[in-house]
Amino acid sequence: MIVFLNFTDHEVRDRDYFFTTGYHAYALWIGMGAAWLITWVRESFGSGRARELATAACSALVLAQPFMLMNNMWFAHDRHGNYVARDYAYNMLAPLAPNAFMFTNGDNDTFPLWYIQQVEGVRKDVRVVNLSLLNTDWYIRQLRDEDPKVPIHLDDATVDKLGIGLLRDPDSGEYIYTSHYMVDHIMQQDRADHGWKKPPYFAVTVPEHMGLDKNFTLEGLAYRVNPDTTGPRFDEAATRHALYDVFKYRGLFTADGSWDPKVYKDENASTLSRNYAAAFMELAYAYRRRGQFPQAIAEMERVERMFPGSPDVLLPLGSFYVESGDTAAAIRVFTSLAKVAPGDPDVRYYYAVSLIFQNKLEAALQEFEQSIRLDPDHAQAYIGAYSVAWQMGQKDRAVQILEQWTRRHPDDPQARELLDGRRREMGLPSQTVPLPPPSVPNLP
Repeated sequence: MIVFLNFTDHEVRDRDYFFTTGYHAYALWIGMGAAWLITWVRESFGSGRARELATAACSALVLAQPFMLMNNMWFAHDRHGNYVARDYAYNMLAPLAPNAFMFTNGDNDTFPLWYIQQVEGVRKDVRVVNLSLLNTDWYIRQLRDEDPKVPIHLDDATVDKLGIGLLRDPDSGEYIYTSHYMVDHIMQQDRADHGWKKPPYFAVTVPEHMGLDKNFTLEGLAYRVNPDTTGPRFDEAATRHALYDVFKYRGLFTADGSWDPKVYKDENASTLSRNYAAAFMELAYAYRRRGQFPQAIAEMERVERMFPGSPDVLLPLGSFYVESGDTAAAIRVFTSLAKVAPGDPDVRYYYAVSLIFQNKLEAALQEFEQSIRLDPDHAQAYIGAYSVAWQMGQKDRAVQILEQWTRRHPDDPQARELLDGRRREMGLPSQTVPLPPPSVPNLP
């Protein structure tokens, strides 16, 4: 069967279901082999008690095999309580404005949305526009002609030309995907005197934003597209309402935001769940910008419960503790983080900061220098190392750190001035690296 189907060498994801027919055929052979084994054992013994016991024991072992397999694999195959895909679709659609349309990327952010619209009747006023299918003529016609319609004003002859998936840009002469052209066309046709005819959105799962990034406002799991670039980058109120009052997290997170270990999540589900974490982190940073550190820390701690031990979460959480003045919590976070990600220069830097809180200056200096070795252009690590060395009275070492920075960054006037001042204090001549000569433009 595999030879007949002639699969390609590479697939976009693991497709073990290709081999389902092979599993079925193999199971038949296993069954016949098991029957032969029981018969062979039975015939190997004479009549009597021994024969009955041997046959019963062999039969029990054969019957135990599928139950052992089930016991080992049941968790990964049990769908009980798994609403991750369904709830993700609901969470993408529910907060959108009435009669909106949303651009999506591929299978995982499209098919669940179509299911929940067509089967459960959720938000059927919203049109899901799949960018992969937007390269085809039949899909463009479908969006144009079937309710809820998308603003497309192209005749059939033009759509036929677009259906090959590529077209030449008349301005640049380069080939572009039909989907790129169609996004631009739809956005132009959607414009009204004071905004949009229909509210447009991009799912956060779409990697290519077609040059519209400056028009985006993040709202939960979608970017609202503004008619101009004056809108905010993040709608805090809408996102908070979506995260706490609208979204469902069944089988994914518990009530306090902790990762739910009772339901199996495959790689796709785990990846999609990070979009929730990103939204909570945006909310945390919004609180931080206003100096509301208790709220910011509460949001970041919630994200840490979602993904325990993740350096991407612990690093900003620890910095929030530092800024709020909770040095004990910062020390705890950065100490554990140094064990998880010792090769991260930012981790070494913040671990050094936590050592300063404990008045372990020599150890902090070594950590700052380790951060510099990992990232020779880490400005904050140089500042920390210089400051600690000077505070400890190791002035020669402090000057060497400044010289190391100015050699790599001779155009940093503040560092050059600081280095000259420190050398004069120590009775040393100025030996800073001269500024590089100005570059002369090539004349035509």
